[in-house]
Amino acid sequence: PDIPQWIAKIFPTYYMIGPITEVTQNGGGWSDVTLDLTILIIMTIALIAAAMMFAKRVRYQPLV
Repeated sequence: PDIPQWIAKIFPTYYMIGPITEVTQNGGGWSDVTLDLTILIIMTIALIAAAMMFAKRVRYQPLV
């Protein structure tokens, strides 16, 4: 049985590799990869924000 295509979109690496593949193999332009790049940027911002919040909690935790 074939694996459904939507499963690949669950993993963040899809949004890094997908636009590169679209441009290099299919000759896509900005309009073809805009959605994937937007999702990648949003995920990157969310990851940075989560890392900053985690770092702030660890920094102020007393050493025992």
